[in-house]
Amino acid sequence: MKRYFVFFFALVVLFSLGCSTKNTNNPTPNNGTPKQASNSPIKLEINPSDVPKEHIPKPALDGKTALEIFKYLKTKGWQLNEATAVDIPPFESEEAVGFNRPDKVGFLVMRYDSLDIAQAKFRQIDGIYRNKFGRAVTAKNFIVAVFGGQIRINSPDFKQLSEEEYIKLQEHLVEFCNL
Repeated sequence: MKRYFVFFFALVVLFSLGCSTKNTNNPTPNNGTPKQASNSPIKLEINPSDVPKEHIPKPALDGKTALEIFKYLKTKGWQLNEATAVDIPPFESEEAVGFNRPDKVGFLVMRYDSLDIAQAKFRQIDGIYRNKFGRAVTAKNFIVAVFGGQIRINSPDFKQLSEEEYIKLQEHLVEFCNL
């Protein structure tokens, strides 16, 4: 029994020496004051990775861009806020521009490289934006997706385009594409 006690005591001593927080290799500070724990939270530095510039939009063959649709709609009397280009165009489009009306109804104009690609993507985009209280319209190689704007915070009410406004938007988009 005495041997077990000595063995156990030796393990405890070895364990306590191995887990000691005092490091004998580091010199103590010259001023003799012990280090105090900081009360400030640990600062984490996050370096965002650079957005890859892999997507270089192909120029429009007919010279018509998504930004020009925004300008055309403004000349037709649509009350729209400023347009901003989308850095990474969604739905594999060549370029995209987003803007909204003062009542928070949003628009996303996407230009595709060809009519075939735009028609192939239209059903998917229209389905997605119908779930966001809107829908999409298309003409040639352009798709304009419209999504509703929330009227009040914490309220399920959304401002949407009326059926007449969708018809008007479709007409203006076709006019623009046929210029």
